[in-house]
Amino acid sequence: MNRVAVAVATALVLVATACGSDRGADVGLPGPVRPGYVYPAPPQGTRIAPDFTLNLIDGPTIKASELWKDRPMVVVFFSSWCKECAEQQDIITELASRYRDVVVFVGVAGTRDNEKAVKDYRNQHHIDYMLGLDNGRKSIGQTYGLTDPPLVSLMAKGGGLVRGRPTAANLEQDMNAVVIPQSGQK
Repeated sequence: MNRVAVAVATALVLVATACGSDRGADVGLPGPVRPGYVYPAPPQGTRIAPDFTLNLIDGPTIKASELWKDRPMVVVFFSSWCKECAEQQDIITELASRYRDVVVFVGVAGTRDNEKAVKDYRNQHHIDYMLGLDNGRKSIGQTYGLTDPPLVSLMAKGGGLVRGRPTAANLEQDMNAVVIPQSGQK
């Protein structure tokens, strides 16, 4: 009888593991870099973005420089109560979905937010990329020059800060400078 229970438990673990993703579906961790894209160097004179660590609301702690090492990264500074953030979130969510595993997206919630508010915002806007709370002694937002949300920053592969604007307008156009699909890719 014990052998049957062990066999069933083992089978369940194997099935659960096989159904998983190496992306970290619950937290939006990036999967392997998708082939078929070229990541050109940022324009000469571009400064390296400030590195940071962020505790994700549903997962591990991430380090920005580890994420932008292999591909470009978009950091979305937002607050759950920010009307302008909510108005542009659908554009950002759609781009994050379309560029999955090509560009890393990370959302950094403001220091006045809490985990419940961020989770509610995530659910309301169908966000499937990584989100964390900016709650350090010196906020991540401050190191990027943020005074009030929103702020959308784009780093080229390697961390060159290409863009830091308060809007998602023209984000895809800016991304096209750091992500070039090879023929046949979209």
